Amino acid sequence: MKQINQDIQHQIDPEILEIDENSRALIAKKAIDRAEKERAVAAGIVSNGTNFIGISTKNGVNKFFGKTFYDYSNTINLNGENGAASENGILRDQVDTDRALESALKDAKLLGKRVELEPGRYTVLLSSHAANQLISNMAWYGMSRRAVDEGYSPYSGKMGQKLVDERIDIITDPMHPDLPSRPFDYEGSPIQRNAFIEKGVLKDIPCSRYWAKKNDLTPWGFGNVIIPSTDMDDTKLLARIKKGFYIKELWYIRMVKMEDLTLTGMTRNGFFYVEDGMIVSGATHFRWNNSPIAMMNNLIEIGTAKSRYPEWGVPTSIPSMLVDDFYLSSKTLF
Repeated sequence: MKQINQDIQHQIDPEILEIDENSRALIAKKAIDRAEKERAVAAGIVSNGTNFIGISTKNGVNKFFGKTFYDYSNTINLNGENGAASENGILRDQVDTDRALESALKDAKLLGKRVELEPGRYTVLLSSHAANQLISNMAWYGMSRRAVDEGYSPYSGKMGQKLVDERIDIITDPMHPDLPSRPFDYEGSPIQRNAFIEKGVLKDIPCSRYWAKKNDLTPWGFGNVIIPSTDMDDTKLLARIKKGFYIKELWYIRMVKMEDLTLTGMTRNGFFYVEDGMIVSGATHFRWNNSPIAMMNNLIEIGTAKSRYPEWGVPTSIPSMLVDDFYLSSKTLF
């Protein structure tokens, strides 16, 4: 993959800027034509552009940053079953629309003849996408040094303690070669490499400039979120499941219990029953209740990561995770 020229001010790929409405229409047509050959229906979004953020204060802070984005997603409906996949990046060659199309079509075919199983605690493989959807919620609840110090964060009283499996590191590094990020936070403070979790231990929590000055701390924030991965792809991880599920997507994620970060939501689109290391069929969807902290304590194996670049949010590189005791709490109506 080509390397972007990152001068700390911009991450701009001229090839993304060349994508116009005709280019997007051709990409959409290719997906629609492919779906028609399979007697399926394709839907999705193709978008690209440039985002900028600027900060200027009366105290002389003047910072500016721009980045390109290219997003592609498709859902393939085949006989009432939906397979979905997405790709995005800040470079055009990070986005493989053909790969997303074929992945969604493959999932739609596999989902046929779904089996219905009972709720319970299962061994599951969360894809990189699903693991990202679950773990990224950690940033929304109590991810503040002030909240920790004042006692209303799930991390209060846990600084310096083992929080998750020792194989887990969660870091931010704006100069990471595979996941560059903006070089400053929304307060204008420079983003530097830092660890939220290191070898399972809660090391540090993002801190505002106000709280840092008041308590003699160092202000910092996330520019990106990186959990180092392994070379274990999803096929290798599936082989380790005796009886369980492969979860490729989650949705409707909501807070249940702030104290331990218990969340709830539902499985969506690619949800498969696995037996003796093989995908047997699609499965009827479940509501689930789990905490990303508990999940990373029930870790069996870490897989490979897929970098994701949300249009406005923080880029992430979170690997797939094979976990035990994942609570699928009730059946859904679809």
